[in-house]
Amino acid sequence: MTDQNRVDKLAAAANTAEVILLSYIKFRGKTAKPYIFVVEGNDDVTFVQTATAIINSTIFSHISFFNCRGKQNALDLISLIRESKQLSISSVWFFIDRDFDGLRGRQADTQLWVTPTYAFENLLVSRQVLEALLVAEYRCHGPEGDEEVSKICDLFDELILSYREKMKTPNLCLFHCVRNSIPTHSIDDLIASRISLVSGALKLDADDVFFYEGVPKLSSLSVLDLEKTYVDFHKLDPVKDWRGKFLLRIFVDFLVHLKMDRGSKNPKLFMRRAKMTFSPLNDAIRALTVLATLPDCLKTFLCSVPTPRN
Repeated sequence: MTDQNRVDKLAAAANTAEVILLSYIKFRGKTAKPYIFVVEGNDDVTFVQTATAIINSTIFSHISFFNCRGKQNALDLISLIRESKQLSISSVWFFIDRDFDGLRGRQADTQLWVTPTYAFENLLVSRQVLEALLVAEYRCHGPEGDEEVSKICDLFDELILSYREKMKTPNLCLFHCVRNSIPTHSIDDLIASRISLVSGALKLDADDVFFYEGVPKLSSLSVLDLEKTYVDFHKLDPVKDWRGKFLLRIFVDFLVHLKMDRGSKNPKLFMRRAKMTFSPLNDAIRALTVLATLPDCLKTFLCSVPTPRN
């Protein structure tokens, strides 16, 4: 990268931060609610809103959400508000994903919560959550309920093992690029059309070379490149510390597969056909958040938000 390119990149970043700040100021002036929760994206609103209702319902109706549309924007905004003499940060709370890059060199902040996992999506995928869904939403509470739950949870365990194997390379390539400041293409776009569930089993229509070449924007990665990063990558827990959107996408697809089987005339995984109202594609984040074990750090953070005075 030339010096001019660096200057242009810094200028673009400064302009983006300024736009986010102006957007926030405009939003702050319009909302009548005393508190603002700043998040990275649309799905974060659903997760944080649901978690707030569970953990600290006294503040639930006093919150407006400001969507920064990106982690960097959220990190820039908290710095800009801290530096401002006109803006107060005491009524603003930030929620971001840890990802592979943490706070990107910034210091921790009392008004900022960072997920203890890669992202909030990782918190929503577990055998515990699946069991609860099966009993209530999938109607596994009759005479055969325990047997159905046990059989399907075993299939889930097999799915997670397959996930660990098949999703290792794309996560490793992304981890290497992030840790070494290598620009990347959208990993979600690369994966979207190549990952699927076939009869409940995970299928990834891409080999390792596809990700070596497709993840970085510049030159391809080599096995030797990745060996330098693998020691640190190997320490990560695939369910907790790999990219959460991949994991949640696979889990939701699994839930869709289960719903289709439950509603079929001759189900293979359930003893008999049953009607369901739960929609995995539409209701997943809110429903899973209700059933998930929310981390203590989030409980502490949300309980630090005081109840507004009337």
